[in-house]
This record gives sequence, C-alpha cells and structure tokens, in this order.
Amino acid sequence: MTKKVIWYFSPSLLSGLLGVASLYLLTSYLNVNQFGQIELFLVILLALKYILGFGWDSSLIRFYNDKNENKYDIASSIFIFRAVLHILAIILFYFFSDFFLSLLKIDKNYLDLFWIILAIFILEDYLSFFILIFRSENQAKSFGILQISQHILIFILLVIFILNLDLKIYALFYSYFFAKIIILLIAIVKYKKYLLKKQKLDVFINIKKSFHFGFPLVFAAISFFVINFSDRYMLNLLLEENLALKEIGFYSFYTKIAMSFLMFLIIFRMIWSPLVIKYYKYINYKKIFKYLVLFFVTLSISIALFVSLFSYEILSICSGNDDYLLKHNSLALVFITQILILLGDYTPIGIDIKKKTIYRSIFATLFAIVNIILNYLFIPLYMLEGALIASILSMLGY
Repeated sequence: MTKKVIWYFSPSLLSGLLGVASLYLLTSYLNVNQFGQIELFLVILLALKYILGFGWDSSLIRFYNDKNENKYDIASSIFIFRAVLHILAIILFYFFSDFFLSLLKIDKNYLDLFWIILAIFILEDYLSFFILIFRSENQAKSFGILQISQHILIFILLVIFILNLDLKIYALFYSYFFAKIIILLIAIVKYKKYLLKKQKLDVFINIKKSFHFGFPLVFAAISFFVINFSDRYMLNLLLEENLALKEIGFYSFYTKIAMSFLMFLIIFRMIWSPLVIKYYKYINYKKIFKYLVLFFVTLSISIALFVSLFSYEILSICSGNDDYLLKHNSLALVFITQILILLGDYTPIGIDIKKKTIYRSIFATLFAIVNIILNYLFIPLYMLEGALIASILSMLGY
C-alpha cells in the first residue's frame, strides 16, 4: 500500500518541482506579455478538453469500475468513440480555423500554433485514457512511470527549445507535442492489452450508454470552463491589448505557482473518483473519505495563508524577472480560486454515483452566467483582481 501511495504522489511532487523550474526558465526568457500570450493558447487547449470531452472520462470511471459491466468492452468502445470525435475536430479546424482565431482576437500568423494545439489535445486525450485505466486498475507503478517520464521529457525538451533554439512562446508547445508523442507510443506498445483483448464488442450500446451518462456533463464542462478560464478571454476582450496580455501574464504565472504548491491535492483528486465509485456502498469508506477531504482542505487553506504572507519572497524565488512581482498581492486570491476549483471536483461525486448528471449541468450553467456578468462588471474596474473576485464568488455559489 505504501509503495502505491508513493507511485501516485511522486509524479505530482516531481511535476511541482519541474513546474517551478520551468517557470523560472520561461520568465527569464519571456516578458509578462509573452507569458500572457502563452496563456491564451493554453486556454484554447483547455477549451477543447472541456467542449469536446462529452464527459468521456467520467463515463469511463463510472462504468469501468462498475462490477456489472465488461470493463474491457467499455474501454475499447470509448476509445473508438474518441477516435471518431478527433477526426471530426480536425475537419472543423480545417474549415473554421480563421474564424476561431478572429473570435479569440489572435493574430492569424499563429495559425500553425493553432494546429499544434489541436494535435496536443488529441495526444493528451489518448494519454488520459491510459492514465484513467491505470487509476481504475490501481496500477500505481504504471501510472507513476508514465507520468514521471512525461514530466521529465517535457522539461528536457523545453530547456533545449528555449536555450538552444530560442523558440520563445513556441518552445512550450513543441515540448508538449513531442513529449506526448513519445510517451503515447510507449503506452500503446506496452499497454495495448486494454484495447486488443478478445471480446464481444458492443460498441454502439456502450457508446449510447456512455453518451447518455456523459452528455449532460458537456454543459457542466462548458459552464465549468466559463467559470474557471473565460476570465482570461474577458480580460483580453475588455482591456486594451498590451494591458490585457500583461494582466493575463500575471494571472497565468501566479496560477501556476499556486498549482505547484497544491499538487498534492490534485493527485488526491485523481484517485478520488475511482475509489469512491468502487466503495461508496461501504459506510466505513464514506467516513474515511469525509475525513480525508477535510484534512486536505484544511492543509490547502493553511498553505494558502502561508503563501499570502510571503508572496513577494516566494515569487522572487520562482521568477527569473522582477517584472512578474508587480502584482504579488494577488497571489492570495489566486490560491483561494484554485482551492475552490479543486473542491468543485469533490462535491458532485454523489450526483455521478446516482447517475443524475443533469443536476451538475443546471448548477454549473447557472453560475457560469453569473460569472460572465461579474467579469463584465469587475474587470473594467479592478482588472486582474476583478477577474479573481468574480471566479471566487462563482465557485462559492457552485
């Protein structure tokens, strides 16, 4: 048991450490505006995950861990469904890429980067498939090796692309792209048994079942995306271009610092859903999970308070450029926002167990609308701080 816990937590700890090192590297070679430009492209990547997800990850966890289902049949069917969806995404990008760039107020010279982001989304989708399988099978070692290899490879490539090739904002995305290709090929070769196991494959029945469960989550996912990430776009829309990129750059940098400190809570979230779905009928497990959540929340808030007291010193250590320290007082608000976002993944677990995912969509849609209104009111007045306040109020309501 101890070894499994180590394998689950080691990738997150390594990711946090390498994340801080990557931030120092990026902030040393990129100004705040360029960092903001990177964030806008990362938001596109996140938008693809939320909008084109169709709740497939929740469906896979829900039905793969159901003892009444053929887990290999479920896994193979969802894999096929994702492949078809990726083809449709490529077709849509081919015909509407110029429209998407105009809508997001992004220079058309970045069209090639737009396609790289689509490729990263597809590669991440397949990698997430294997990672969810490992989590459900409780294969901690396979999960750990895959994640650790990916983090190390991304960091090595990032160093090469920035220091030797001077690729600026392209460096991060090229690092993701090539690292994920390599790791995915390794995963497919080593763990293809989950896809090629001889079985009777009821693809349409399984897709219909997963779609019925996951489709309501599409609206919840889009709404959750609006609550958590649309404020970057709103900053870009409501403020002058250079000012907007600078505010987004601060937002992005502080958010990544917060996520590095809260990495332990992220990994707990990753193993939370499969365990709850497997053992929710046992009262003892309910109590254990209740106290675990309470423990992690208390610890997270304690870390947030500590960081808020020493925000300037912490940002000085993590940044390679003093320009990134200008809004260090906002770090406390960023921490609160990220804690609430992570808690948002724990609270609806009962809805998933009861297969009443429509309620998640209703609540998320309601507070997404609230978030847009608050952003529109607060951002022109308070800029970055206004976006953070809007997110905090929306997440508290959700």
